[in-house]
Amino acid sequence: MKIVVLNGSPKGKLSISKKYVEFLQKKNGNTEFEYLDIGFNILKLEKNREYFDSVMKKIKDSDCVIWCTPVYYFMVPGQLKRFIELIYERNTQEVFKDKYAFSLTTSIHFYDTQTVEYLEAVSHDLDMNYFGDFTAHMNDFFKEKNRKELTGFFDTFKNSFENKIKFHKTSIVLNENKISYTPSKKDTEAVLNKNILIIADDLSQKDNLYNMIEKFETSIKNKITVLDLSQINIAGGCTGCLRCGYSNKCIYNDDVKKVYDDYIKKSDVILYALHIKDRYASSRFKYFQDRTFFNGHCPPFINKKIGYIFSGNYRYCPWIKQNLRAFCEYTESYLFGTISDECSSSEEIDILIDSLIKSMISATNNDCSKPVSFLGKSSHLIFRDFIYSHKSIFRADFKYYKNNKLFDFPHKDIKTRFFNFMMGMAFSIKKMREKIAPRFKNFMLKPYEKVMEKE
Repeated sequence: MKIVVLNGSPKGKLSISKKYVEFLQKKNGNTEFEYLDIGFNILKLEKNREYFDSVMKKIKDSDCVIWCTPVYYFMVPGQLKRFIELIYERNTQEVFKDKYAFSLTTSIHFYDTQTVEYLEAVSHDLDMNYFGDFTAHMNDFFKEKNRKELTGFFDTFKNSFENKIKFHKTSIVLNENKISYTPSKKDTEAVLNKNILIIADDLSQKDNLYNMIEKFETSIKNKITVLDLSQINIAGGCTGCLRCGYSNKCIYNDDVKKVYDDYIKKSDVILYALHIKDRYASSRFKYFQDRTFFNGHCPPFINKKIGYIFSGNYRYCPWIKQNLRAFCEYTESYLFGTISDECSSSEEIDILIDSLIKSMISATNNDCSKPVSFLGKSSHLIFRDFIYSHKSIFRADFKYYKNNKLFDFPHKDIKTRFFNFMMGMAFSIKKMREKIAPRFKNFMLKPYEKVMEKE
């Protein structure tokens, strides 16, 4: 059994994710493992076709593939995303056909589910026999129980390969038929006296996304700033070095921080205009998104209104929709709308753009906000606990959380502690329990009724 490990970490040999696979190799001496540091060597893969072809040959000669990667900002690192794009750009999908595969991710469990769903769909698109995923916390390695889970998972994978078990492909096949959008011309009507910023991943071609942005601009009287990520200097993807943790300063000296200071921070409304390539937004955007980690876990989008225009198979990628909602919830911004060019006519796209503008104006004028769901709340709890326990490294985050009273641990709420103490005493007496229990529903409603009376 010959396995190729596609290591998506930009850390290369220093990857924590890779250590998990090396552990499997140590436990499986009769299995051949070959490691390809995709994330670390992404520039070489882009510029040196001979090297890229040698990687494809190694994959073709293997029996199985392991997608081995950390989770960066909801998804695989931009470097691995770029590699997947190269597979399609150079028409080398065939080398993956029928390979047995699984994904192994390491993270602090911040949307690792979205990452493995993406990798599963990519594997299905490449006609691979996808076994499943192993989503490890980066520190699981130190627990014997978790190491046993890893070896058990891999033994089951090997058994599936040896017995030629086939797995059902559940991902919906992508739609390659897309209309060419021609915007209609009409007089500008809408007005919004706010700073509007459009961040596009690539406007070098006059394609649907270009035309949709042009239509948006000409449908509103405001002066709109358009930022094309393909035209700014992004020196590289996030390397995972964590040097930004102490002071929110990145090791790169390029345009990314300037974009935040000069454009994003000064904007009231931000509209992202992005191409979907394979099953996620383009690697150019992912590089930019990953690099925003220099902000740490301090939300830079508080009270901003956010919208998205996509060109591509948005409706075929449900993890994107969930990521957008989670992003807006944990950054304390407001998602006013999302549209794509997955329509049957140009007129339909015109209507969607017009509706997006109306939603933007309404949300901004009414200063819309809403409570977080499980997505935003779980994000806060994960980051709160992580930052508190890693305050020596993420010093800037710790100061922000402390100053904004975000270390909201339950044991610090005196009223709740007193309530639980008194109720605990009462419930320890059987007659009291029998007396209180039937009135629970009324007790729960009472505080709500008091607020209603005040209104």
